[in-house]
Amino acid sequence: MSNRKKEIDLSSLIDKYSKNQDIVKEIEKTLIDKKPDSISKDEVEIDSLYDISLFKQTKNIYSSSPVEESQRFLVNRRDNKNILLTNIRAFLNLKDNKLPVFLISLTEEEEISFVSTYLKKEKENILFFTHMFISLKARYSEEKLSILTSMSPSQIRNIRRLFSLPDVIKDDIKNDCLSYTKARLFLNLKEEEQKKLYLLVKDKKLSTRDIELLRKSMIGKRDKYQIKLRGKRIIITFLNEEDAKKTFDKIYKNYL
Repeated sequence: MSNRKKEIDLSSLIDKYSKNQDIVKEIEKTLIDKKPDSISKDEVEIDSLYDISLFKQTKNIYSSSPVEESQRFLVNRRDNKNILLTNIRAFLNLKDNKLPVFLISLTEEEEISFVSTYLKKEKENILFFTHMFISLKARYSEEKLSILTSMSPSQIRNIRRLFSLPDVIKDDIKNDCLSYTKARLFLNLKEEEQKKLYLLVKDKKLSTRDIELLRKSMIGKRDKYQIKLRGKRIIITFLNEEDAKKTFDKIYKNYL
């Protein structure tokens, strides 16, 4: 195993997480004039927050940071592991076994903030966030992830739900043929409605407003909720969780 330098002290930068600073930009500016360490490729693992298959299926034409242009890799030393945080595509295609890296030390929560900021900075596909939020669902609430990623709980919820869309729609999202703004309008529709709407979008190249109107017309043809009486209980079944929460709040405030 190669002799390693100590991790670079970034404690003053890490404090900026709570202030919603661009930690990726700050770290890159700090490291650009420093000499990288060198470790072997097999000593490094890609952060589990990333969907490796997406890196192989999508291209990124936006990457422009000096650290990436010189093919240096940012590696987090956590839990006795070397976790690769940046330049994943270059890593996957790397032929040389030696890796020029900057070793830093972040907690898991700081790592989540970093990866989220990095994905936004590099303008990566929205499905990267879908993978990340699904992988963290069991350990972090939407409210906590909202703080760590500077995204609203409802946005996190919708991005996570993109995973449930039909494959043909997700393929268009992967290939940047369908934006997140349009893709989220397919949520809360039945699968047959999603496919019908998708064909209309592909055939007529509809605007976001047109898709929204078609979606509303589909939902409008269905009852928003069903009411059943079972013994001494009244059972109300809503179209989706969001409508259920809104209506419950109204009932609770006015009648309970």
